[in-house]
Amino acid sequence: MISQYARTHYISHAQGSQSSVVKFVDAFFNLTPLGLLPDELKAREIGEEEFGQKDLGPEDALTPGISDLLDAFSPPRLIGSKRELPASYVTVPGTLISSLPLASGYGCKDLGITTTDILQGIANTIPADFNPRPNTNLNP
Repeated sequence: MISQYARTHYISHAQGSQSSVVKFVDAFFNLTPLGLLPDELKAREIGEEEFGQKDLGPEDALTPGISDLLDAFSPPRLIGSKRELPASYVTVPGTLISSLPLASGYGCKDLGITTTDILQGIANTIPADFNPRPNTNLNP
């Protein structure tokens, strides 16, 4: 976690995903989770009934095991009773910011990170025509 509100010298072992950011916002601002909104609940129901896909939709409330990231933050910093960390507290090399992970050698495997799909034995087959940057497609 890189944030001026983070705990220092702390390692969170909570499992998270991109949905954790939404779950954090829900918790911090006391908002109704997206996954509990009527349209989203209906979409989940349709996903299970018609497509056989469980937990389809926002994962900020109903999917087990999704962290809200709160344990990585310093409560006193979040409420303003302790000073924020200065920007100089962390330095991120420009090569990590301006390069794609595979080109920079800082992909998950290179950093010793095992992704959840691999841990759970879930196949992650990438279709031959997949383009992660669709605006680069030259074909109409």
